[in-house]
Formats: sequence, structure tokens, C-alpha cells
Amino acid sequence: TTPFPDRATIMDRRTKAFAQGRNLYLSLLGVTLWGCAWRLHVLYNAKQLGPPKVEGQRASPVKRIAFTVVGLVLLVLADIPLCRINYNVQLLTFVTPWKVSMGRTATECKGVYAANAEGRCVQFCKDVQNLSAERLATIKWARKWHVMGRYAAQIFDDARGVQQGEARIEELFKKKPCADVLVGVDKSNALVNWTCVAFAGLAIVGAFIALGNAFEGAPDDGGVVASVPQASAPPMPTYGNAPKKDD
Repeated sequence: TTPFPDRATIMDRRTKAFAQGRNLYLSLLGVTLWGCAWRLHVLYNAKQLGPPKVEGQRASPVKRIAFTVVGLVLLVLADIPLCRINYNVQLLTFVTPWKVSMGRTATECKGVYAANAEGRCVQFCKDVQNLSAERLATIKWARKWHVMGRYAAQIFDDARGVQQGEARIEELFKKKPCADVLVGVDKSNALVNWTCVAFAGLAIVGAFIALGNAFEGAPDDGGVVASVPQASAPPMPTYGNAPKKDD
């Protein structure tokens, strides 16, 4: 197997993680723009994008403020699932490929602990330890860029009785063989992941709707559609052989 890279190489790869995060947010922006275009298409087909409405009684300032607060709160809360999504993207990019490459050696060193490893298993256990440290660095990276996500993740860890850090990794290698640690090095709760994806979509869409209502200022009474005059056809031209009307 390919030896696990040293810390300098890992840091070099970590600096490239910005591109991964950029791609994530560009993808989310593309999905959002597609959703807006789809919504406009639906409104157009329903003929709701019609004539302008007569100015009626606009929404009160209290309602505008309420919609604005709701929209901003939803945007802030969306940072929580986005943190989880970003974490999983980093995990699949920087941890899972190395785990797969160590699969053959893991079979040979099955049941071997780091404390009593011999031969090739010594390097294997070191690589698994480095990979576990890389997972920890991935966790710290995601939580660094998502403030609300960091607080939510800490609450989630406290609820499970988990303390992220070097001490947890050392304790893990004392209790489990290196191959077993490798199996769970990129493990992530699928139910939580899909819940975060759904909540992120709902929060972003809800935020746009709330902010749209706040800045649009829709009338309380729904407004009255302005009357549009009917187009009248020009008079038919008369020619020399056309009958003339009596005076």
C-alpha cells in the first residue's frame, strides 16, 4: 500500500480544500437559481405573472420586520446542515481514498493492536493513526468555517458523551485493533446526513420566501388587478368600388 503522507503533504492538501468548499457553495447556488427559474416558470404557466396590481394597503412595518427576521434566522440556521454537508465532502475527499488503499494490509493485520504490532503491521497502524488525525483535522476544518455548525456539533457531541481530540484517538487505539479503527475512520451517520440535506434545502428556500415577502411588500388585501384596455382594431380601409354610406 502507499504510505500515508507526512504532515507537510497533508497541509498542502488541506490548503486545496478551499476549492472543494467553493465547489460546494457554487453547486448550492446553482440549485437555488434553478429553483427560482422553476418557480418563475410555474407562475408564468399559471398566468400569475400578469398585469401590475393597483397599489393597495401595503403590509405593515411589523410584518416586514417579522418576515426579515424569519428570513435571516433561517439563513443562520442553514449554516448547521451546511457544516455537516461540508464535513462529509471533506471526509470523502481526504479520508476515504486512503482508507480504501489500505484495505489489503488491513486484512493481513486483522486483530493486531498498535501496542503489539510487528512487521508490516507497525507501519499500517501508524498510517491508521495518521488517518485518524486527518479525520480530526477535517472535523476542525468544517467547524472553523461554520460558526453555528460548530456550536450545534458540540452540543451533538456532548449529548453522545463524545469529546473530539487526540486523547479520544489514543483511547480508541487502546480498545480496538488497527483494522477495526480503519473501518470506522470515515464513518458518518447516514440518517443525520440526509436530514441535514433536507433541512438545508428547506431553510434556504424558506429564507428566500420570507425575505421576498419582506421586500416585496404585498398588499394586505391582495391588491386589485389594474384594468387593461382592450385593443381596438383600426377601421377597415375603403376602396373606390366599396359601397358608401348614406348621409
